[in-house]
Amino acid sequence: MRKFRFLRFWILSAFFAGVVPSVRAQQFLGDIRIERSVLKLLPGDTLRLEMELLVRNRAVNSCQSWMFVPTLETEDSEHEYFFPHVVVNGKNKARMQKRRTRLTYHYWSEKPSYRTISVAKGLPIAVDYRVDIPFEEWMGDASLTLQGILNSCGDKRQLLSIVMPGGITVPEYEPYEPQLLGAYCLPASENKQRSVRGEAYLDFRPGRHAILPDFRNNAEELAKIRTVIDEVRRDGDMIITDIFIEGYASPEGESHRNAELSLARARALKEYLQKMYSFSDETFHVSSVSEDWNGLRQLVEESELPAKNRVLAVIDSEMKPDEKEYRMRTKMASVWRQLMTMLFPQLRHVDYQVRYRLRDYTLEEALTVVDRAPEKLSQEELYRVAVYSGTDSIRRDELFDLMLKNYPDDPIANLNASASLLRRGKIDAARSCLEHSAKTLEQRSDRVVAAAYANNLGVLLVKEGDLDGAEPLLQQAADAGLAEARANLAELEKKRADDQRLERYRRIMN
Repeated sequence: MRKFRFLRFWILSAFFAGVVPSVRAQQFLGDIRIERSVLKLLPGDTLRLEMELLVRNRAVNSCQSWMFVPTLETEDSEHEYFFPHVVVNGKNKARMQKRRTRLTYHYWSEKPSYRTISVAKGLPIAVDYRVDIPFEEWMGDASLTLQGILNSCGDKRQLLSIVMPGGITVPEYEPYEPQLLGAYCLPASENKQRSVRGEAYLDFRPGRHAILPDFRNNAEELAKIRTVIDEVRRDGDMIITDIFIEGYASPEGESHRNAELSLARARALKEYLQKMYSFSDETFHVSSVSEDWNGLRQLVEESELPAKNRVLAVIDSEMKPDEKEYRMRTKMASVWRQLMTMLFPQLRHVDYQVRYRLRDYTLEEALTVVDRAPEKLSQEELYRVAVYSGTDSIRRDELFDLMLKNYPDDPIANLNASASLLRRGKIDAARSCLEHSAKTLEQRSDRVVAAAYANNLGVLLVKEGDLDGAEPLLQQAADAGLAEARANLAELEKKRADDQRLERYRRIMN
């Protein structure tokens, strides 16, 4: 600091030696006018001083010169900055300066001027002054003054100091939006098993289990099952691997007899399908539920039975099935008759599930299948189509949404969806996906997946403004070799510098 003080003293001594502060401001303002002065902050931490000076031909006589030095200085004089000066020479003074320059190669001021003007008779001269300097934080509290030094004949010097009005103008400033990258992971390949479920309400003669296709509504119910099987068999990409059949009986009658009856009816449907399609025994998996009390409870709950609460109490009791039937049949005879006619027929059904395997598709095939039957594609195949669709395409985002819909509990589907949602600015939805995937990822030791999760969580925190919380997560992902995380760290630093810059600007404005 002492060195700087000494240098400043030497320069000002050269400028102001013999100065007498007696120049009239009125004369100065009349002959050399400051039409405009503006200090404004530009993007990139650049401070610009703009002035317009109007110099009349009577500003100096033949042997005089003015030198004007714009100066930034804090109130405590701890910091100052001297802008390039402007020199206005009279006719003889201009000659002397030119001669001295030829002899000494520099002028006595030690610094080159912004502009040197020689005044003669004629029109006023306009000086458009514009200088850019690096902005430093102390300048926000500094004042701008214009030091005017008149050098007259005999090296007599006089000083005029004018404080320029106004402070630094700060333009409207848009905060920096980091260009963040989400990380995606290739899903594992899968055995593409799909299934179709349904219920068939088949009518049987009392106490019998043989299927009569023309009895009551059986033709329509059997057609439902055949339609499902036929659609799968006609599709060359599908192969039926399993058919599951589970029979149910209503609660009237002895429970052990109903258990035998429901199983026999399920086997009867198996035999019917086996005869229709020649499926092997290994294709079928047959089971039964003796009496469908759970189904009965749901139907009663949804009904308008007058004694609904009494019936539900019996169903929910700890009594054995036959005791429940006896209680309702003897104590609630009218209600029992209603159950027999209204609800019990809905409990005599056979549930079926047709399971089939889909073949794998190449990328070229998947690009066509995705438009007509996206459910046929595995998560891995959907992922490859999404990547092929382009980084910023709407199609890509739709496919990641579809993966999440088809695989809602899969950690990779949630992780990839979070990256897509973050890119679209859907912060809450992305957070939900990351929270869902975290529960499963904690049990895995896949380093690549862990790095992608850390990166995406870091991106979310940056978007929420938590830069300090995001940095260690992004650093962890970068250390694992994730290129997206390294790019995000660079963006985080840009955002942090921008936040600091914006805070400086707010202090200037306040």
